[in-house]
Amino acid sequence: MRTKLRKFVSNDPFRDLPATTTILGGIVGAAQPSTYSLSPGLWNRFFDALGLKGRYVAFDLVRQDDLKEFLNAAFELPSFLALTVTKPCKGPTFKLLESLPYEKEISARSAALGSLNYLIRNSSNRTLWVDRTDGPGFVRSLKKHAALAGKKVLVIGSGGTSMSICFELIAEAAELEIVDIVPESAQRMGAVLSPFKKRAQKLAVHSNWDKLFEIAMSSDIIINAMMGVTPFETEVITGLPENCLLADVHYTKDNAVFAQAVRAAGRTCIDGLHMRYGQFRFAAEKCGALLGFSPETLEKHLDAIETWFITENAHTKKAA
Repeated sequence: MRTKLRKFVSNDPFRDLPATTTILGGIVGAAQPSTYSLSPGLWNRFFDALGLKGRYVAFDLVRQDDLKEFLNAAFELPSFLALTVTKPCKGPTFKLLESLPYEKEISARSAALGSLNYLIRNSSNRTLWVDRTDGPGFVRSLKKHAALAGKKVLVIGSGGTSMSICFELIAEAAELEIVDIVPESAQRMGAVLSPFKKRAQKLAVHSNWDKLFEIAMSSDIIINAMMGVTPFETEVITGLPENCLLADVHYTKDNAVFAQAVRAAGRTCIDGLHMRYGQFRFAAEKCGALLGFSPETLEKHLDAIETWFITENAHTKKAA
């Protein structure tokens, strides 16, 4: 079965593993996740903490056209529990769900967004748990700093991660202003998210920058979802309200430019490293529960992993 998987990938995920090693899961993407992903470190530490004998590996998919065959081959492995799906395969994998011979438990957010980043298998009844966890992962980090209900939140930029975060913010009863310079993207954001807001809840989508500063000055939380750029110069950042919570969905040096600018201005900024952990945690909790571990056991181990992960990667240059 390993041989069957090898023909779909450009790397050799089993190269350093004994032939008898059990494969418990992996990450798949067409952007060579083996070169950057932090997922194997998180999942292998989790499996070790639970006393599970096996490994989680990275698969660099050669062609997206092979995705369907790859998914079936992966879940043919009797031990395979968890699959992380990364760029650019999140949407295509969701579209292929019907081709997998399992019952599906699809989260409301994954169904609404038409995308996923996790498949967790319940081998006892051949069910796949399907979810998009980057949104709740990021919102989890925000909630450590502020209650979200009724808060005025400015989200700058669009894309899959931004959409996922906004979906969760609506569920948390936040008031949203979304700004994106591309009209088509802004309109899509509004069309997808509008059905989920409560009647009196604000959801405003703008496709230009004209009111960006004005909106920012009245916001309780500002989230930058643009990669490699900052929407505000230093003098604007220093002039933002002191009680305004600032966040960037990225965290690496090249991508989290807003976070760097905020910190250079002497302000605190939440970054995507906590989202990266949070999206793993939601999936790990589900996987552990399906394996029969108690919530208390899972919380103990996952709290310890969080402390290790944030400390270990606080200055990493790897990508999420």
